[in-house]
Amino acid sequence: MKGIEKLDVLSKKQTAKSIGRVACGCFAVKHPFIGSCNQCGRIMCDFEGMGPCFNCNSEFVAPMTAEDAENLGLDDKTIMAYKHKDKLLMFDKENAKRTHVFDAQADYYETGTWLTEEEKRNIQIRERKRREDMKKSNRMKFMAYDINEK
Repeated sequence: MKGIEKLDVLSKKQTAKSIGRVACGCFAVKHPFIGSCNQCGRIMCDFEGMGPCFNCNSEFVAPMTAEDAENLGLDDKTIMAYKHKDKLLMFDKENAKRTHVFDAQADYYETGTWLTEEEKRNIQIRERKRREDMKKSNRMKFMAYDINEK
């Protein structure tokens, strides 16, 4: 067992004995994320629950939302800051859903990005005809050789 893992196991045993909580160690991969320690940055999952940090034993404070700030009666500027933070976090979560890039150069490789269905069919017909003409020109060709040098 490596030194860091050994230290982590020891801290889990001490914390579990004294408080009755068990450290999961998934770092919010298996369970929902509830926050991270303000002192050391350890990521806490929902399974571990609220309580002191398993690494540094500093008290864990859950992240505050705009609603929490309003309920505590904080000033308007602080509430606005929390609302802005919540909005940015929401944008970060929904980023993949809202963002779509239309590449103007995509039709360089693939025709039809900006074309109507009728234009796409016309292009396909022209392309098919061009390929057929190419096949005809690549077929067997006969050449006559005059060996007697007439």
